[in-house]
Amino acid sequence: MRARVHEYQLEMFGGHLLIRHERQALLLATGSPVSVGPGTQCRFLGRVFPVQLLYNGLTTEQLSELVGTRIDVLLGADVLTEFAVTIDAETNRVVFGDDRGLRRGLAVPLETIGGIPVVDVGLAGRVLRTLFHTGATVSCLPGVDTRPYPVVGVARDFYPGLGEFATELRRVPLTFGDQAVGLICGMLPPILARSMLLAGVHGIVGTNLLQSFKVGWAPGFRELRLLARPASAERLAVPVQLRRQVLPTGEAAAKR
Repeated sequence: MRARVHEYQLEMFGGHLLIRHERQALLLATGSPVSVGPGTQCRFLGRVFPVQLLYNGLTTEQLSELVGTRIDVLLGADVLTEFAVTIDAETNRVVFGDDRGLRRGLAVPLETIGGIPVVDVGLAGRVLRTLFHTGATVSCLPGVDTRPYPVVGVARDFYPGLGEFATELRRVPLTFGDQAVGLICGMLPPILARSMLLAGVHGIVGTNLLQSFKVGWAPGFRELRLLARPASAERLAVPVQLRRQVLPTGEAAAKR
């Protein structure tokens, strides 16, 4: 029996992915290994999932302040791994339980580290392991990987435990499987880059990937599906100032 299909309106607030479910605003964040919300559990699509009051020292109230809009529950990788999910920023839709719309797309293997999905990307003949993080509004790599490419903008960002900082944005020629994309990337703060490398992770692929692709994944984070959008559909301009991302602190990244 095929799983029931549930479709939601996608709200992209400064690059963050929000849906509304039973009068609650849910933030989709594959980069968090746990879900966060008030109480000890949340009900989603007929199932009950545990939630924590804090992740990286942040409550949903504090996340709401950082993002700039109300967030009732952060749906982390522990919940999102249970479903086939398709995200289409062009039509503003998120579909749970049906990936037929992506079957013509490129299938890229996923792995998990500490429950968080990880995808390999190619850059200048190397293969880099990166977090696939739908809670991150822009992709990031260490400065040594981004500096060879032209600056296309500047963003201000905030990392829990690190505070606010500015980063240059550069369009970096990455490949996902055999699919090339010029992905705008910021520079990871050195302390976070070092901590992530201890866990075998080189960078972060964020929601700006949705400018180029309709994106989805299989249950269990078995594979990432990418269906290229027409170049004319890339209507999101290079940001001068981005909303703050919800990313792991250096300490949390090292523990994973």
